[in-house]
Amino acid sequence: MSDERGMTVHFVDGTKLKLSFPKQVKTDEAVSIRLEKLLDKPALLRRGQGGEELGKQCMLEVLAERPDLADALNAAAQSAQSASK
Repeated sequence: MSDERGMTVHFVDGTKLKLSFPKQVKTDEAVSIRLEKLLDKPALLRRGQGGEELGKQCMLEVLAERPDLADALNAAAQSAQSASK
């Protein structure tokens, strides 16, 4: 199994952002434990209609509450841009 993980975020405007990061745990059992801990934490969910504008507003609200996520997204975007050059 590879030590590198990744994901692709698809946006409603057709653009996408590819992210990659190192494997965070050494064993499959540790994944289960972390998943259990994650699911015990409160989550922000927002449902409704409104398309792109609603998605943008939701993302802005989340990023306002979690500046660490904004920093991580910016760093990932810069890394993806650097890798594609």
